[in-house]
Amino acid sequence: MKELVAKAKDRNSEAFWEDDCIELFLDPQSDGNYRHIYINSEGVIGESFGKSSPGGWKTGTEVEVDKEADRWIVEGKIHFSDLGFTPESGKSFKINVNRTKTGKSKSFWEETAWSPTFDGSSHVPSRFGTLKFR
Repeated sequence: MKELVAKAKDRNSEAFWEDDCIELFLDPQSDGNYRHIYINSEGVIGESFGKSSPGGWKTGTEVEVDKEADRWIVEGKIHFSDLGFTPESGKSFKINVNRTKTGKSKSFWEETAWSPTFDGSSHVPSRFGTLKFR
C-alpha cells in the first residue's frame, strides 16, 4: 500500500496515466465505440471515449474507495443512461475490467485484465468480454 501512486487529484486529469487504477472499458452497442472509465486509489474518476484524452465524456459515475492494510477496494455506480443503454433480458454488451499497478519506483508496471487483449494495449474492443443480462 505504501507503493500506491495517485497523482490525479481532479476528475479527468491527464495524470491518470501514471496512477495505479481500475479501468472499465464499456462498449454498450458492441460496435467498437467504447467508453473508458478509470478510478485511482483516491477515488478520482476519469472518463473518455475510447483512447481520447480524459474529459471528452462526463458521467454521473459515483465511487467510494476503501483502503485496507494490503489492498484497496472500489465500489461504484455507473448509470446505464450515461451509456445510452437500457438493460433488458437477453441484451448484452462488450466490457473489460483492468487493474494497473505502476509503483513509485517507475521500474515496475503490472496490468491485469478480466479479458486479456494479448496486444500490449487494453484498447482492443474485439477482445473485450461479454456482459449478458438475464
